[in-house]
Amino acid sequence: MQTGLINCLMNLIAYLQLAYSPYTSSGSPATTVVFPQILAERSDSGELIVAIRSGQTLSLRKASVFQERLEVATLEENRTIFHYMNGSGMERNLYHDPQTGAAVMLTHGRGLRLVGILSATERIQPSPASEYHPRGSIKHEIMPLEQRKYDGDISSDARLKGADQYSRSTFFDPTNKTESKILEARSGSSPYPVIASCETRIAVDSAFFRSFRHNKKELVEYLAVLVAFTNLKFSTFLDTTLHFQMIVTGIVIFKSSEEWFIKKPRNDPSVMLSDTLSYLNSYVNDQDIFRDDDAVILITGLDLAVNYGAQRAPGKSIAGYANIGTACSENKAAIVEDIPRTFSSAHTMAHEIAHLVGSVHDGSTSSYGNIDMSLCPASENKIMSPISGTYKRQEFSYCSTVQVAQFILIGTGNCLQANITTRRTKTLTFHHVNKTRPSLDEFCSRHYTEYSGTVYKEHGAKRLSLENCMITCTQPRRPRYVIINDAPDGTSCNKFKPHAICINGKCTHVKDNPVETFGDDVKNRVDYLP
Repeated sequence: MQTGLINCLMNLIAYLQLAYSPYTSSGSPATTVVFPQILAERSDSGELIVAIRSGQTLSLRKASVFQERLEVATLEENRTIFHYMNGSGMERNLYHDPQTGAAVMLTHGRGLRLVGILSATERIQPSPASEYHPRGSIKHEIMPLEQRKYDGDISSDARLKGADQYSRSTFFDPTNKTESKILEARSGSSPYPVIASCETRIAVDSAFFRSFRHNKKELVEYLAVLVAFTNLKFSTFLDTTLHFQMIVTGIVIFKSSEEWFIKKPRNDPSVMLSDTLSYLNSYVNDQDIFRDDDAVILITGLDLAVNYGAQRAPGKSIAGYANIGTACSENKAAIVEDIPRTFSSAHTMAHEIAHLVGSVHDGSTSSYGNIDMSLCPASENKIMSPISGTYKRQEFSYCSTVQVAQFILIGTGNCLQANITTRRTKTLTFHHVNKTRPSLDEFCSRHYTEYSGTVYKEHGAKRLSLENCMITCTQPRRPRYVIINDAPDGTSCNKFKPHAICINGKCTHVKDNPVETFGDDVKNRVDYLP
């Protein structure tokens, strides 16, 4: 009788675990089918009210993560190819909901489509079947926001020689001035809240880029969602003390021939060893492209692991690797592991950048100046907890806020202080465009001031013609180099049709009606032509 009761209880527990697990009994992620709909669109603010399913509605606002001129560089052996994109244009479909933590790419040309992070635990994407609901909605799938590491340390703080000295000099504050400054912030007599941004270049390795079928546009849109979600995490810093966000200055794509800094175990090419970080920092310091960045984040599609030496197998329980308080220094790089197209690094990205800008793990037993770390135990499971898991709270602790603010104000992080500007969509008429647009020669000379004498030169190939909204520039002293540009909005593209101008990369006939534009929609790349 007792044995039977125990068996019944065990079966009930197993059933409940399965019922409340985000994974099926076969180990694959559980999927929920939904048909999202736009309930309202507020033209004054651009906010969209989107119903996901019963009881779940998003209030989506436009998000911005890129600089106006976004540089995408492909690094190969002995060659770098630059592709310049308009940051505003690439994020025109990027939305977020600060209340729910959602960050998505949203399009609704032929039905509403959402791709991105729905909440702290779920992601959403159109179903491959793309079925239509009778009311015109497209079938979507909601899946768990995967995390590759469920146990152990979400990141390993790469301790440098001199790290203890940094801790003492940055966090030791015998006059308790940080505490008093935080109190002064509330009375308006101090520099608080600190306004700061971390200008970050994102690098991806060849293993990660391969999963996007080498499509740069898909990669950039994916990263936009990831960064928008990360910025929502940064908005949870104590707002009377710190306003902080990440801005992407550029994207670097590594070809395998240039990945000499990636260290792998001899018997497993799918693993990246933690030794990679020091080699990556050396590489970053030697390359001009990273010179002006506050931080560099390498996103890898490999399995990140701590190298314990030849006598012990690598520890694969980490998802990120970073130094503490080394933004703007010669050790400004960090590594983040991501399962491509799943947004699995959504939490890790915020965690590792916070390390770079001065935050240690919650619950740390080390002494960090006047901050009482017992106020922020790891058991509260906030973003800087060293333990990864499904139930992590989506906010930074008080200790993290104070540490980052200190790093910016009295540490080496003063490079992060910035005034954050908001970009807005412009509404223009053909008359305004026609009156202000530069000539093709002016376009080339203005965009490439580093190459004196650069002018427009028709290339001859139809795919590179103005009718295809392409501008080709050249420098007389280097005639074998051609700089190819997507023409900015408003460029005249048909000499027989005066009102034909380029809009979003297409030659469009426009009457004297308002035209929505995102400014200079320029995508440039430097190609060597034999």
